[in-house]
Amino acid sequence: MLLIYSRPENGRHVSRHKKDLIFAPPHFKKGKKEMHSLNFLSRFLSSASFSTFAVYFLLCVKKITHNKKLAKSPTAKELNPARKTKTRAKKFFLPARASWTVTCLLTVLFSIDTCVAQNTESLYERTQKQIQQNMLQNSGDWQRIQEMKMLRDNFPGAAQYYDQQINQIYQQYSPVNNNSNPAQDIVDQQNRQAAQMMGVNLPPTQADIDAEIKNRMQGKPPALTAEQKQRQSVSDVLNEVHSIEPSLNEYWNAPDFSAKEKPYRDALNKLKEQLEGKRKLSVADAYYDVEKAYGNPMLNQKEFKDEVNKCANFIKRYMMENKLNLSDNLQVHSTIQKFFSDSLKIGKKILEIPDVPPQIHKPFYYDYEDYKAEKDYRSYHISKGFATGNGQCHVLPLMYAAIAEAVGAKFYLSYAPLHSFIKYPDNQGNIHSYEVTTNWQITDQWYKDNLGVTGLAEKSGIYLHPLDRKQIVAAALIDLACSYRKQNGLADGKFINECVDNAMGYFPNKDANVFGWLLRSKLTAVELDRMLFKKGIKTVEDAEKIPEARALLTKLNSINKKIESLGYTEDPIEGYEQMVEDSKKRHPEIPKTGNLQKRNLFIPLNTK
Repeated sequence: MLLIYSRPENGRHVSRHKKDLIFAPPHFKKGKKEMHSLNFLSRFLSSASFSTFAVYFLLCVKKITHNKKLAKSPTAKELNPARKTKTRAKKFFLPARASWTVTCLLTVLFSIDTCVAQNTESLYERTQKQIQQNMLQNSGDWQRIQEMKMLRDNFPGAAQYYDQQINQIYQQYSPVNNNSNPAQDIVDQQNRQAAQMMGVNLPPTQADIDAEIKNRMQGKPPALTAEQKQRQSVSDVLNEVHSIEPSLNEYWNAPDFSAKEKPYRDALNKLKEQLEGKRKLSVADAYYDVEKAYGNPMLNQKEFKDEVNKCANFIKRYMMENKLNLSDNLQVHSTIQKFFSDSLKIGKKILEIPDVPPQIHKPFYYDYEDYKAEKDYRSYHISKGFATGNGQCHVLPLMYAAIAEAVGAKFYLSYAPLHSFIKYPDNQGNIHSYEVTTNWQITDQWYKDNLGVTGLAEKSGIYLHPLDRKQIVAAALIDLACSYRKQNGLADGKFINECVDNAMGYFPNKDANVFGWLLRSKLTAVELDRMLFKKGIKTVEDAEKIPEARALLTKLNSINKKIESLGYTEDPIEGYEQMVEDSKKRHPEIPKTGNLQKRNLFIPLNTK
């Protein structure tokens, strides 16, 4: 029996502000080509060649030692009187005086043959290995290996993880694995997962049977059945929501609660008007409305807009002074990236445009102090980023989007587990990815290798999909729901459901936002938890006996299956804290405190 309220609080929260990842690989550096050492003798003779050489040598010995050849070789009848045939015996025959010499020579040659066979490779084996090495170096996996080697050196705390990834790639190109078919294995695994999601009970694989035998031999409890796993999952969710949302006094019905909810209602209406075309579409305005609903933003609305426009005007001026084309999307994004990562200067005299006072803009930097927004939720706000000059992988990409929008560049926002980043098209329509937190150009393959993005998650659109401006505003609705939960709890669930329902239709397939589905899961779990608590029910088995509870259990399981079908897996937080510490050590110049201190990154230059 699974106790629902026995689990201690684990502190995990569905809101994304507690999950941010900032790291990308350094620039690719081609490694030195590795040369395989070869045994000297193996350059001339393989194992089989030694055996052939031994036979010829014995024939020579026979010729030398047989001064007198036998006039006639013995017949099989003479060797074996029981035989009736007179066929000549096909046996190698030596006189007694040469047998000792030949035996010694044969023993020596056999020892050499065995030694060489154990310590050298045949020409075929060496050729096969060389072919596999060339295939690896000419594939995209070779660059992935070099990137992971650099990451391993830069982040010692995660070295074991990267070594495992590198070894897995090498094993795919090993001649030993020629009989395996990794592509078919992946297809089979995905087919089994799809069948299980549709409720098909499949027989255990040989790997499942081997694992079960191993567990029993080690004294571990037997693996849970699919039904037991489902009950365990429901029990875990109920324990979690009960520890986070234990209130049963229906505080949302209090007279003063509507006043607390009003700023969120106002923001919800403004975002809906943007999505419906009743208000100008603006990523910057959408996220400022979300932050204003939470309260106490670090910039008022005028200051916020002035800061965004100031950044956009600086970028335009820099491009004009350096004769860059504002109509070239690639050049515009290249300049924005320099603006974020380098110190840029403007103030040259140009006849066609008015003069501006010479000034420098200092680069933005990463917020190491409160990157999870646990100390102050405003660390999750882009208005805080413009006010202080720092942020993390939620804030900095949205700041980039607000500036690109003001400049007039085309851009997208993309998600990965615990992470968001920028994508943009060049003039030929090719999509590029940019890590704002680390100033790196990066490929989607890196996110698949390092952040656990599955093929199913990419196909469903929850990760790596380029979101346009309208979809980013829809994502702001999900962030508004998370902000509401942070400040007011789930309450009766009506406001959060309204946010999710209005946003979901704008994502790929009208459902590809995993954060919205996670909120729905939590709402259903809280509703079920409150019902069971009132009725004094403490096990999932007992809950299944009550029609109302059984209906909510069915709904909860359906939502969780939907989340699984989108390709979502638990976020890869293993080793994350160590990566942050390693990054801190490599960037001593970045402030580690005072993340909420206001800073002006525009520095006037004294020309006198």
